[in-house]
Amino acid sequence: MFFFGLIVSVTDREHVLADGLGRLCPSCGRTTPHRLIEVYRQLALFFIPTWRWNRRNFLVCDVCGQVQSLAPEESEELRGGGGST
Repeated sequence: MFFFGLIVSVTDREHVLADGLGRLCPSCGRTTPHRLIEVYRQLALFFIPTWRWNRRNFLVCDVCGQVQSLAPEESEELRGGGGST
């Protein structure tokens, strides 16, 4: 008899959208490099990613690790160019 099991996984994933953005960090008080990341939840069937949801964007200071939540519009603006404040 052959048993066929469905392999399903739900994981939180992180993707770097931009790196080395020079921004003023509210925690450090200095202009430091920042990373723009997207965090999302992903459903995979048989280890193949099939669906992503709950997308959120964050700006992370490379010096102190301060994390700032961003609106999707702010994230698109940073990705399009002009990352200085």
